[in-house]
Amino acid sequence: MGGVDLADMPIELYCSNLKTRKWYMRIFYYVLDSAVVNAWLIYRRHCWQSNDQPMPLLKFKTSIACSLGYPDTPRRRPGRPLSLESEGNPPQTIPTQPTLTPTDVRHDGYNHFPEFGKDQERCQICQKKTKILCSECLGIALCLVPERNCFLSYHRK
Repeated sequence: MGGVDLADMPIELYCSNLKTRKWYMRIFYYVLDSAVVNAWLIYRRHCWQSNDQPMPLLKFKTSIACSLGYPDTPRRRPGRPLSLESEGNPPQTIPTQPTLTPTDVRHDGYNHFPEFGKDQERCQICQKKTKILCSECLGIALCLVPERNCFLSYHRK
């Protein structure tokens, strides 16, 4: 009884509480949550054995979601929609800062190509202005000039 309670407690902290009419989807969400919590427990045990500081469960779940390809999307502004939205104009969004890509996606060496953006942004490493973005890293701005190659150093281990 004590082991079951200790296993269910982290699942209930950040459970996927999605309402559905299909009974089997609730079972699927529970199995998915328990698999993530079990992976976090194994990760935490490994960190303790190697004297590292483990990340909290919420950050662990967020890194899994980012690794699976769920980028941060711009959020809609709260409140009543503007009349301009109904006329075919894009909805008003809150500008978001691009987040750093998880290290396993960053260092996988797959589909990381420089591309030109519309506006100049700050480089994630040297903070100088550049128009070059990484195609795979969710629009992270990185320098790619002969004096400094921040693009290459960002993607190397």
